[in-house]
Parts: sequence; structure tokens; C-alpha cells
Amino acid sequence: MAITRRTARFAELASEAEAVLASRGLGVPIGLVDAAINDSVERVALLMGIGARASLNLTPDTLPTTLADALEVVATPIGHRAEVVDLAARRSAR
Repeated sequence: MAITRRTARFAELASEAEAVLASRGLGVPIGLVDAAINDSVERVALLMGIGARASLNLTPDTLPTTLADALEVVATPIGHRAEVVDLAARRSAR
């Protein structure tokens, strides 16, 4: 079960990760930060044999920076929109 921003700690981590990305002039698609946090929380929960909410409460304060580092690969400069590519059209143009 995915945790959402209605949970205080989750909202705090998500806001901080987005702030780190913004300070670098980068943004990510809506929901990607949330998905990354949930993935991290669920992996730790599985490894430790605890629930996702318990894992969330154990997340280090460095998680937002770690997530921002990982998400830089898919981030785009703020103010620029990601290019939507029609793969079918591109293939038929060859």
C-alpha cells in the first residue's frame, strides 16, 4: 500500500526532495518524487521485516537529497517542458 502526502513525514520528505531539485533548477513529473519515496520505504520495510509506515518513520533526514541525486537523471530544467516523442511516427519517418 502506497503512503501519500497526507502523512506528515511523507509530505515533509517529498517537499524537501522537491526543494533540493528546485535549488538545482530542476523539476520532475508530478508523482515521481512520491513514487521514489514509496519505493525506498517499501524496500527498507522488506529488508527489515517491518511495515511501510514504521519504515517511513525511520527514514533518515538525508533521504530527500539522496532521492534528488537519483532523480536528476529524469529531471528537466524548471521552465522547460519535457519533449513528448511519438515513437510510432518517428519509426515510420525512417
